This record gives sequence, structure tokens and C-alpha cells, in this order.
Amino acid sequence: MFGNAHPEFAGHGGENRACAGSFQPPLPLKLLGVGAAFLICRPLGALVLGVIAFKHFRRHGFPGQGRCNAGPRGPRGFMRSGNSAFDAAQREAVSKLAEDAEAFAAFRRQQREARDKEAFDRFRAERDASSTPKTPES
Repeated sequence: MFGNAHPEFAGHGGENRACAGSFQPPLPLKLLGVGAAFLICRPLGALVLGVIAFKHFRRHGFPGQGRCNAGPRGPRGFMRSGNSAFDAAQREAVSKLAEDAEAFAAFRRQQREARDKEAFDRFRAERDASSTPKTPES
């Protein structure tokens, strides 16, 4: 959840990305698809209708819940407590965790690069040692 490249930790506004900009086929196309599926096979038609209904409720919430941001979750998916000071502290803690995750990822990357460089240097040294011809000492 606290990945180092997650866009929600980049500080970009609070817009809900699940609702904005997703492509939806027009209603006549949906109806045509459901009708064709029912003509081919009734269970297939029921499945297509169920998928369309599931996507609709997932996007818009169930009746009585608001639109897009239904429920007690804030724009970033965290539970809102209703206390603005607590919510601010929670956002600060999450951003600190994200920074720690990024720092740890950079640390692990440096360790991996150092280990790889050491292994490559050892390989080159062994290869150079085996490729030099041994001259008999007279």
C-alpha cells in the first residue's frame, strides 16, 4: 500500500482518479451487447448484464451512498475520523512512511549496486588472472 512510486504520495490534489477520465461505451452499445449475449445464450446475457451492473455500482456507489467517494473514506482512500487535526496528523504520518519507503528503496538499490560491482570486479580479476599466460621461470 505504501509503494515508493505510488501516485497518491506524489502530492497531486485530492481528485478521485477512479471517477475521472474512464472510458464508458454509450448506452445503446451496452444494450446491443446485452441483447446479443441473450440471443446467443441466456446465461451469457445474464453474465454480461451482471458485469455492467457491477461496474455501475462500483463506480457510482449503491443507492443512498453519494457519488464516487461513497462512504467514510477520504479522497486518498483513508478513513476520515471527522477530526481535522487527527486527519492532518494521519496524512503527515502516511507521507512520512512514504518518504521512509523511498529512502529504504534507495538504500537497498545502493546495496545491490555495491554488491553487483564487487561481484563484477571479482569476476574480472579472476578472468584476468586466468587469461595471463604463465611463463616458466628459468
